[in-house]
Amino acid sequence: MIHIAIVDDDNLTCRDIEEKLHTICMKLMCRISVDTFNDGESFVDSVSQYEKYDLVFMDIELADMNGIQTSSYIRNELNDQYTQIVFISAKQGYLKQLFDVRPMNFIEKPITSEKIANCIQTYMSLFPADDVFRIKVGKTIRQQSYKNVIYFQSDNKEIIVSAIDDTYRFNGKLSEVAEIAPAFFWRTHKSYLINQNYIKMHQIDLLIMTNGDRIPISRHYQSEIRAKLMAYYAVGGEEIFDS
Repeated sequence: MIHIAIVDDDNLTCRDIEEKLHTICMKLMCRISVDTFNDGESFVDSVSQYEKYDLVFMDIELADMNGIQTSSYIRNELNDQYTQIVFISAKQGYLKQLFDVRPMNFIEKPITSEKIANCIQTYMSLFPADDVFRIKVGKTIRQQSYKNVIYFQSDNKEIIVSAIDDTYRFNGKLSEVAEIAPAFFWRTHKSYLINQNYIKMHQIDLLIMTNGDRIPISRHYQSEIRAKLMAYYAVGGEEIFDS
């Protein structure tokens, strides 16, 4: 089940996106639930209290609390790096502002079924339905959601799992973890495999994660990580690395 929110001040737009979502997801055979909000404040109230969404279609030009401010609240105040945000706008001049809240995509109006379908397919490729890995920690079999893992670190013959709510070790090889991990995990170093959704800042040879941990990027992976970040943030040829 994918929990989706639509945040747009126009009821017709909300209804149009919701209808497209149900039609597309029926064809893709994925189950969804959809909630709609007409302003950023009501959406923030909802997620602050109890709701958590996997995917949010967010209009940028909202009154009072606009889409960028609303998304910044999700990332910075709630420390939610997992919720994927798709911005919607009739304008294209927002790229630098969107960078800080790490959106999954940007849809320019008019909104078509093809654009919505591309977003759903991207989400499904990033977050497969079975996103849990199972490992043996001591005598216990432990289940861990990939979504909650910030990074894996190799330490001799053990793997350190740094998750949002815990840190622990298990016996294994990082190369074996990398083979089965979802596409949103990137190898940055022979000893590190990181979740792209928890990158807060980056330099040519360093990533700073949302928990403050500093992850090296070895020379071998620098070009690859640079290309992935350029694609991830969709900023064309602009310089996005701190020197």
